[in-house]
Amino acid sequence: MNRLRVNGLSASGPRSYDGLLENSLVGGWISVYRSSNARDRYLNWLNALCVKSGLSPRQPLDLDPDDARRVVRNVVQAYLRHDKLVSARLIQSVVKNFFEHHDRVIRFKRAQRRIVIRFDGGSG
Repeated sequence: MNRLRVNGLSASGPRSYDGLLENSLVGGWISVYRSSNARDRYLNWLNALCVKSGLSPRQPLDLDPDDARRVVRNVVQAYLRHDKLVSARLIQSVVKNFFEHHDRVIRFKRAQRRIVIRFDGGSG
């Protein structure tokens, strides 16, 4: 995380998602969240989608539902290949929320929705 240390306190530095905040679609969506932690997490995941897909926040909204789902699926698959199951699930959740805020629906098929986190139940 980009944090600067000032007299033992953390001061905020530039964040990876700062550019997203200039977009009115993102600003309107994120403003409904009161918790700064929630805003920070949601913006980080939306930024991850935009960076990894090479699309602006508006572009997925302009795609037809199948193409938008394909873009998200490609990003999610990249996380799954690295066993980042929680991250993959969060990307889907944030995208669904972003779409719903803009009166668009994105539905993931059961196999795409069902990212299950399994723990090894070893007796270690």
